[in-house]
Amino acid sequence: AAVKDDVTQDDLVQGEGFKPVVEETVYECGENQYIGRGMGKSPAPLVVRVTLDGETITDVEILEHYETDGLIRVEQALERMPKAMIEAGSPDVDIVTNATRTGAGIIAAVYDALAQAGK
Repeated sequence: AAVKDDVTQDDLVQGEGFKPVVEETVYECGENQYIGRGMGKSPAPLVVRVTLDGETITDVEILEHYETDGLIRVEQALERMPKAMIEAGSPDVDIVTNATRTGAGIIAAVYDALAQAGK
């Protein structure tokens, strides 16, 4: 078979053949609800919806994440940290051990939502 020489690596990466599709999902928000994004361990962001009552966090929902499924500590962070934030009324909570990057992503996403709220 003859070597194909009409396509180079640069053509593939920079040319018309390579256009990554990145679409951000649009989430519904009610009154006093804000969407935030933060980077965990995954190269895609965690997405949260934060509900506020004045300055106090009353709900934190993780809407989307690409963290590793099946890792107990990651699942604990995804479950426990939003509850801890609601109890504290603040994103300033302890990160679950061995899920540092996931926890940091959750905290960053909540802070991003608060920034959207002007807090």
